[in-house]
Amino acid sequence: MQQPAQVRSEGPKKPSRRRSSLLIPVPILGALVAYGALRPASEKTAAGERAPSFSLPLLNVGGRLSSGDFEGSPVVVNFFASWCDPCRKEAGVLVAARRRYKHQGVRFLGVDVRDSVSSAEQFVNKYGITYPVVSDKGETFAKKLGVYGLPETFFITSQGKLLLVEQGQEKEARQGTVVLGAITPSTLRNRIEALLKATKEES
Repeated sequence: MQQPAQVRSEGPKKPSRRRSSLLIPVPILGALVAYGALRPASEKTAAGERAPSFSLPLLNVGGRLSSGDFEGSPVVVNFFASWCDPCRKEAGVLVAARRRYKHQGVRFLGVDVRDSVSSAEQFVNKYGITYPVVSDKGETFAKKLGVYGLPETFFITSQGKLLLVEQGQEKEARQGTVVLGAITPSTLRNRIEALLKATKEES
């Protein structure tokens, strides 16, 4: 006589556990993506080297601005974007410094990257930026300088040499750890004074 097949009892199924995953808020994720895209393949320009040339479209007024337009003048070049919070914090610092040092021949240039033209224009109008601002949409100038993150400010002597690199509140000579953050009034003042000193020595 054939025995009935035995049915294995598996009992009630236990609820499956999902593996926990790290969830990054969308705004933060977007900022990380944008920041990562600014990281250069290699750091190309160091302090003491000649700053690379550029020719970029001007915001608001139209036309283009090139490195030749700044020949013979010490220049403070600030890379920013409207979505960058530290950029907003330092905007007033840069505007005040420009008012203070323009009579000493120091010129300022804003370079907007990874941004829409309309957003950049709103940023310029909101913070009363009166120095020229160009759009580096293709990041050609940023890549030449090896821009790592935002904001980042370069100091170029009247002979076109890169004197110092500011990444947030720490001095960098294109080596070391990148620090993001708004530049402080005292740090900016000290760097501009050093820029004026170097420019005087060059003449």
